[in-house]
This record gives sequence, C-alpha cells and structure tokens, in this order.
Amino acid sequence: SEAIETIPVGANPLALAVDPDGDFVCVADYTGKAVRVVDLGTGEASATIVFPETNGGGEPIDLALSAGGGFLFVACNGGDVHRVDVAAAEIAETVAVGLAPAQLVYSEAAGCAHVPAPLGDDGLAVVCFCQ
Repeated sequence: SEAIETIPVGANPLALAVDPDGDFVCVADYTGKAVRVVDLGTGEASATIVFPETNGGGEPIDLALSAGGGFLFVACNGGDVHRVDVAAAEIAETVAVGLAPAQLVYSEAAGCAHVPAPLGDDGLAVVCFCQ
C-alpha cells in the first residue's frame, strides 16, 4: 500500500470526520484555528470555517458529523463546542463547556454532543443542540 495523494489542509491537521456518503471530509487545522472541508471528488478544499479565539484558544481538537452530514460538531481548545452548518460553511451555534475539551462524540438519536471532562473538571459535558 502507498499514499496516492496529499491534499493541503493546513500545517497541523489533527482530526477528521468523513461525510457518510463519502462526498467530503472535514479536517481540523489546529494551527490555523479552522476546519477545512475537502471535496473528495476534486481533492480540493471547498470551504474553510475559522473559529473564534476563546480563553487563549480556538484550535479545533475533535470533530463529529451528523448522520446526514449537514452539521459538523467541533470541540475547540479554549472551551467551546460549535455546531457548524456544513453547506453554509458557518458556525450556527456555540456552547461553552470548560477549558480544553479533548474529545467529542455526537449522538444523532439524542441530538447531543458528549465531551469528557475538560481540564479541572471531573464530569461529562452533555451539549444538546436544537436542530
């Protein structure tokens, strides 16, 4: 096996979320404080979503896509979880969860993102989004 292609997505790609239909992949660009949406048909970034700096952070750490691929959920260093409208390439909603959420899992059935205890906490943040 070998790599067949390299697609530029920023200096420090950290996490990925692939569209269920295989049309695009979202890539967390940690250094650029952004997510790049890459069209897998063309192999090029079709959109870039830049995140605001919060508590000295803003770097995307983990990603999860909704089942239909319409929404992307992003845990960012600095303490925010964002719901992103992928088609519009814009942040639709932001919820503060505490410093440095390291992981995110989205439950389609519950409509909630689950984020393990950020720094200094010992719980689980459950962030429910009204879609």
